[in-house]
Formats: sequence, C-alpha cells, structure tokens
Amino acid sequence: MVVKGYLYSKKLDGDNIKKMLKEYFGYPKQPDYVTTEAVRVIEATDINDKDIIYIPYDEMLLPILGEPIEIELKDEVIK
Repeated sequence: MVVKGYLYSKKLDGDNIKKMLKEYFGYPKQPDYVTTEAVRVIEATDINDKDIIYIPYDEMLLPILGEPIEIELKDEVIK
C-alpha cells in the first residue's frame, strides 16, 4: 500500500511536529471540542520490514510541511 505523508526517523520527531501543529492550528478549539489534535502520528512497517513513523498527508499541511512523499507500507500493518 502506498500512502502520501511525512516520514520521521524517531517517534519523538513525529510527536514534536504533532505538538507544533497542534499549537499552530490552535487545537482544541474549545475546551469541550471533540477534535484535540491537528494530525495523527502513525507507527507502521514499510515494505522492507522497517518500523517507521509518519504523518499522513492532508492538504492543510502543505504550506507548513511542504510536499509529502510516497511511503510504501506493508498492506496489513498499521500500528
């Protein structure tokens, strides 16, 4: 399976970007707001059986994170 997204070498890097985006977009919008995060950080396995960390592409991320890359994942493995 091929997905577009932003690849990180460490979970901490993905979590730091997630935190930055949460602040950038101002989440949560209100104290009782259902959506509390701007993005998800996903742990998965690529086609070479390497554990990876990525943030799925969303159009709103383009001006902040730039162009996404294509990431080849094992079909059945999204942790």
